[in-house]
Amino acid sequence: MNPDVAIKPNPTDRVISILNLVLADECLLYTKTRNSHLKATDPGAGALREVFEKQFDELSEIINALSERIRSLGGYPMGTMSDFLQHARLKENSEVQLPALRMAGQLLVDHQVMMRELGGDAEACVQEYGETTVSEFLSGLIARHEAMAQKLRAHLAQS
Repeated sequence: MNPDVAIKPNPTDRVISILNLVLADECLLYTKTRNSHLKATDPGAGALREVFEKQFDELSEIINALSERIRSLGGYPMGTMSDFLQHARLKENSEVQLPALRMAGQLLVDHQVMMRELGGDAEACVQEYGETTVSEFLSGLIARHEAMAQKLRAHLAQS
């Protein structure tokens, strides 16, 4: 008998943890996007407000899909703002009021961070846990964030 044998965490539990980190990021990004929509009141912000609205709707769909994926693996999705803020890899904005274009720029950076984090998460799911289905799901989220980032880039380029 080998007393040095450590109990390894269940790979499914680790994948659920990864998905919960993504969920925390997505919920924070949803809130930031929703706030940008509500706070964009400067002249000429109308088109960006529409972009923000479409994006927070899409982020809501992503949050639901993530929560369902976590449940399908036997886990429980995070559900409190304090959990989201504690675990999110994105940072909350501290400035109260910004021009719409500056908010769009900050959201663009957040989408770029999401793509990078999701890429690492997808790779970890395959390399460390052999979980290709979740990796493909996360890769799909990268594509959705790239599309949202491209929409923001287009508006920033027009200004």
